[in-house]
Amino acid sequence: MAEGAKKSWKSAFDFAIVRALLLAGAIRSLQLGWVVLITRALNTRMPDLFSEPVFALLPWLLAAIVTAFLAYWLGVRRMEHRQVTELACSNVARYLTLGVIGGFVLFGAVICSLSVKGHVAYEGYAGSTEIPSATLLFAAGVIFEELIYRGAIFRIMEQSLGTSIALSLSALIFGLVHLANNAATLASALSIAVTGGIAFALTYTLTKSLWLPIGLHFGWNFTQGALFGASVSGYPLHGAFRFTLSGPTLVTGGAFGPEASIYTTVFGIVFALGLGGLAHRRNLWAPLHLRLGLK
Repeated sequence: MAEGAKKSWKSAFDFAIVRALLLAGAIRSLQLGWVVLITRALNTRMPDLFSEPVFALLPWLLAAIVTAFLAYWLGVRRMEHRQVTELACSNVARYLTLGVIGGFVLFGAVICSLSVKGHVAYEGYAGSTEIPSATLLFAAGVIFEELIYRGAIFRIMEQSLGTSIALSLSALIFGLVHLANNAATLASALSIAVTGGIAFALTYTLTKSLWLPIGLHFGWNFTQGALFGASVSGYPLHGAFRFTLSGPTLVTGGAFGPEASIYTTVFGIVFALGLGGLAHRRNLWAPLHLRLGLK
């Protein structure tokens, strides 16, 4: 590669990284600030928020969600000088609904596979008292994560460097970040990198909208945590239905939860391959390229 071309690639890479990290860092800092504020205001730990009354959480989480969208909107407007089309309201209901259903089906496939193999035992209905609070908490958490990892990191890298590099880097970051969670392992990081880092990102590639990955991510978390009571990224929850998992950690995910299961990784790969193939057929897969401009 010629020296000039090497410098162009380095400039494009550095430029994309700086912009992505500035926007992602601002939203992540805001998220951490809200976590500290809410847990101190309610005098509880983060995992115990699911047991808090929904009306105690409602004003805090609504404010957090509004500020997350506002921070993203301001960041895009100031740094990229354009309309925030990826959050356009025209397809909100359609994409959110499709995403939630997709998340339910995807995690349902994992649970069904584990059940068929004898790794899941149903113990009965456990009640739905925590579902309203779980809905709010999952919504807030998912919105922050999607704005950070798909809205800032993946989108900017895809725009500047192409889909392949953007998928690789954003999935790596998403997987590594989750290594800090309870009971995290390399297997859980790989599974999350594939399912969340690649598959969720490809739904953005297909739609150029953040509403579909937001819906998909919410449907995934809500189904496994609020409905099936499985641990979500290492955090144990009480779902409406009580299940117990048994078997090798590689199969069940162990203390981290079914997200670390080999079944999740396999279904995530199949799902990602399907989305990637669809993106190629629709000519939406951005090739390797250099783009230094903000617009």
